[in-house]
Formats: sequence, structure tokens, C-alpha cells
Amino acid sequence: MSRRLDIELTSNRNDGTWTWRAAGAKSPKGVVREEILGGDLRVGRVFKVEAEVDIDGIEVLSVVAGREKNQKFDTLEILGSGREFEPVTQKLARREKGPRKDKGPKRGPKGDGPRGERPQRRNFVNPPELPKRPAAKRLKAKRVHRAAIIDALPAEHQAVAERALTGGLKAVRDAVKAQNDQLKKDGKPLIPADGVVTLAQDLLPKLRVAEWLDKAEAAKADLETLDLRDLRSVVVGSDDPMVVRDESTRVLAAELKAALKSKIESEQSQWLADIAAAIDVQRVVRALKVSSASPDTSRPLKEEIASSTRRQFSGDRQRPITSGYD
Repeated sequence: MSRRLDIELTSNRNDGTWTWRAAGAKSPKGVVREEILGGDLRVGRVFKVEAEVDIDGIEVLSVVAGREKNQKFDTLEILGSGREFEPVTQKLARREKGPRKDKGPKRGPKGDGPRGERPQRRNFVNPPELPKRPAAKRLKAKRVHRAAIIDALPAEHQAVAERALTGGLKAVRDAVKAQNDQLKKDGKPLIPADGVVTLAQDLLPKLRVAEWLDKAEAAKADLETLDLRDLRSVVVGSDDPMVVRDESTRVLAAELKAALKSKIESEQSQWLADIAAAIDVQRVVRALKVSSASPDTSRPLKEEIASSTRRQFSGDRQRPITSGYD
């Protein structure tokens, strides 16, 4: 498969070739001919190259040149009519301002007598503040298990593993087909597609398990503050057949399922308490907004809360209510 790399020259072999490695990393590495790189070669110089990855290793094909800025030198010359420029001046006639007709008579001078009583303004009482709960944290999974598997593979297999993890076996087949089409045009030997697809099939279960373990461990570390949607997504991912067959995931999956059930109960209780608190202080709009975001859509809102909200929305304020289910 063809890909672009940033390579760093490491040593001159004095036989027309240089050794290289990936810039800023130990691997992948290989050998490149001098005529491909051009002049000004020295240890430590970095090139962006086009490389071909196959079963035998990585072969540098060419150096990718940077983009050059387009400079436009074509200009248009303004000739004009040839006549001498004569400036024009303009002077507006001054208009006298008369009295405005839309204003009443001017106020007279202020007297020394006592001022009249200013009418009292209506007092506005702010509605009581409701407690604000902290925003839930989104899942930020690290790539510890995934990186460990990919780094342990040979350099020529890493591109296959990344493509399989991103798009599955179909993405691997499409990439091999596209590369073989190009090799056929260039008159070069074709890549054995069956071997590459078989390699992807062997790697994909391990990669799926590693990806799920990274997410599950991140979710377990932030169970108290993690967003319910992210925790539910990780638990659903544990039912993937590739994940279920691996014994290393079963204990952690059971812990997360139990944690999800407990978190739903806790957030459902908080949700009912927030609706009841908004109704108690006659903040009906707030209660309606909160009631539309239930943590558990399979459990309906208690009828007492729903009827109280309808009464307050119609102007009939009732006594405070308590939260809970029937």
C-alpha cells in the first residue's frame, strides 16, 4: 500500500544508499537510494517521501515536494482619457434651523419650592435559584492497548492493521484493489490480495478487543462523573461478538453493566427531584424543559408531577409536591 512518511536520515552506507527511520521514532526504518533523495544529504535531515508498503517491507519511491506559492506578475495599466484632472469643489447652502413642531413648550426655570413625591416603582422579586448540577464529563479513551498491539507488529503489517481497525475488511480489500490497479498500470508485480485480507482477519479481533478495553478502562476511571450516554455506549460495545469471546473483557464488562444500572437509578432520582424543585417555586418553563430529558425513557413521568405541571401552566398553583415513582 502506498503512503506518505516523514523519514530522517541516520547514516551513510557509502555504497550509494542511506539508512533511515521514521522522523521522531525508532520504527519503521529502512534503506533508500541517494538518487531518489537528491542533493544536500546529511545525517538528521528529514524528508517527506512517498513509500510503498508490502509484505517484504517499505520501499521509498520518491520525495514529495512542498507546495510553492503562486506569484502573479500580470498587472493592468490604467491609461485614462489623457485630459488634465480638474478638481471639483462643492459648497452647500446653510439652512437655518427653526423650532421643531413635534416638541412641546420648553420647561420653565426650576423653582425653589419642594419637589413633589416621585411614584414608587414596583418591586420585582427574582425567582428562587435552583441548584445547578455539574456538567458530566465526556469519555476520553487512551490508546494504550491499541498502540501496544500495533507497535508489536512488523512495519509492513501496521498499515494493514490501522486500515482494518478504521474500516474493517472491506476497507482492506478496497485498498489492495486500488494499489494493484496502480501496480498493473506501472507493470509491477501485484500484491497477493488473499494474503493481506487473511492477515487483516487475524488481526481484527485483537484490535477490536484492545479498542474496547481502552474505552472501558477510561469509563471505569470516571464512573462518578462520566456522561450517561458514553457509559451506555461502552456497555453496548461489550456485546460485540469479538469482545464477548475474549475472556479478558468479561469481568470488566460485568462491572460496567452493574455501574450503568446504578447510574441510571441515581440520575433518574435526581431528574425527578429537579422537576419537583422547579414546580415548588412555580418555575413551570424550567420544569417542562427538564422533564423532556429523561435518563430512562422506558419509565414514564409520575402522574402527580405531570398533573401538577399542567395545573401550574394553566395558572392554578397547587401545594408543593414530592418526587418519586408510584
